Amino acid sequence: MSLVSTSVQAVWQSAELLIAFHKNKNQTKRDAPFFWRPKEAFARLLAKPEDQEAVVVMRAADDNGADVQIKMHSDKIVVRRDRELGWSGVIIDEHQIQLKVDGAMIRVDPDGGVVVERDFQKTHYLKT
Repeated sequence: MSLVSTSVQAVWQSAELLIAFHKNKNQTKRDAPFFWRPKEAFARLLAKPEDQEAVVVMRAADDNGADVQIKMHSDKIVVRRDRELGWSGVIIDEHQIQLKVDGAMIRVDPDGGVVVERDFQKTHYLKT
């Protein structure tokens, strides 16, 4: 008996590229970002993500699923979803990967070491 499912179930319904402008034309900070859909789906990544971000919103296929936001900065990629259980965030940059899972923050460093932080406790796992 195989434990692997023979059917594939859709998780995401669509993907939409959005540019989030955090400042208006006068360069003053907005209370909430203005989302714009680029015509050619090409987004330049500026050095200051507090001014503008490129965002892909992955819509869940059902009402029970959580939509996912993929934010692309010039120095990192941030993946988020609003979920209590399971993963709720991933940050990938040049040096490390950070994951938020069930309230714990897990960091994977370039040397393969792993740090897990939960409830103000920090556990280090060193690569052997």
